[in-house]
Amino acid sequence: MIFMKNLRSILSAVSLILSASSIYAQQDSMLLTLNTQPASKDPVMLMYTDEGESKTLNLTADAQGTYRAKLPKKEYLLVSVMVQNDKNLLISSSGFTPKPMPVFLLQAGHQNQIQLVTEDHLASFLKEGGPESRLYEQIGKKERASMQKSWALILRRDSLEKAKQPTTGWDSPQKALREDISNQKKAFVKQHKDHFAGLEVFASYYMGLPIDSALQEFNSFNKQVQNTSLGKTLQQKLNAGESTSLGQVIPAFKVQMKDGAWFDSEALQGKYWLIDFWGSWCVPCRKSHPELLALYKTYQDKGFDILGIAFESGKLENQLKQWDLAIQEDGITWPQVLNSPENQLVKKFGVTSFPTKILVDPQGKIIYRSSGGNAEHLATKLNELLGEK
Repeated sequence: MIFMKNLRSILSAVSLILSASSIYAQQDSMLLTLNTQPASKDPVMLMYTDEGESKTLNLTADAQGTYRAKLPKKEYLLVSVMVQNDKNLLISSSGFTPKPMPVFLLQAGHQNQIQLVTEDHLASFLKEGGPESRLYEQIGKKERASMQKSWALILRRDSLEKAKQPTTGWDSPQKALREDISNQKKAFVKQHKDHFAGLEVFASYYMGLPIDSALQEFNSFNKQVQNTSLGKTLQQKLNAGESTSLGQVIPAFKVQMKDGAWFDSEALQGKYWLIDFWGSWCVPCRKSHPELLALYKTYQDKGFDILGIAFESGKLENQLKQWDLAIQEDGITWPQVLNSPENQLVKKFGVTSFPTKILVDPQGKIIYRSSGGNAEHLATKLNELLGEK
């Protein structure tokens, strides 16, 4: 009798353990727990992408300082975490700069738990997760360490500016940090072509690669990894980029411009057109506008024109507001179009980084393409084509 009671207790305990471990696979959402020590009440914001749309989720802690989030149930989900307090923010006379956010890869069917350090969210780390989450955490730790060094440089520059001291030489160490973490990511991917974590890291830098190099690297991944949702998305973007690479004729399109008039790609025939993909939020894009204004002024009467295609996010009302303000601030006078779910120009041209600049010849053929702010040869190219002979 005692034995039977003990057996029932044991079986009951086993059942509870199995139920607890299987709940993550049964729920229609992915659960994420963020623990703090000591307990915190600071608001936390999560950022992620769902079906191509950027989403945010605001969290508040319970009495024990634990945050819990229900996220879309996907096999994998990349999440950025921001603790909203003055410790993770730089406030200066020119505005405010948020501290870079740590990024974590969550995996469905497993406990996903982050140890959150509210006074310095870059010190947070993955406490529990699936095998791909733990693998991604290897490069995540290195990236957070690089971000910490970058943030220290930002704070140092701010203190020098407040003291009205010179801040020259600040860009070089930042560039060195970017190059170092970029090399570490590429080394990580090279070792993990059969893991989703490797593909997720590849997705963070492939936009800066030439399209043929990006395709070659993507095709070296395990077929099972390529067939994931992210893999299919990347394949689609890379194929679109290949179809609008050098020597290709641009795809036909007809879209409504900012002034309400319609722009037909047939208008590109007969002159050189620069198609400039940019965004109000994109610092390198905005920095390139003075140069574009100078080129526009120099070559406009010699058979050269520019079409700006802006990519904005958020509600349409906010997109239009941000877009219009940036056009006014930068003094842009050439035709402008806003990318939308209807025209999908960014997708059609395979644009994966901003700015992207595409130069089209009078026959509609692409003769120059640059991305990520690397447009130093554009002026030389235009001078070759339209300069004084």
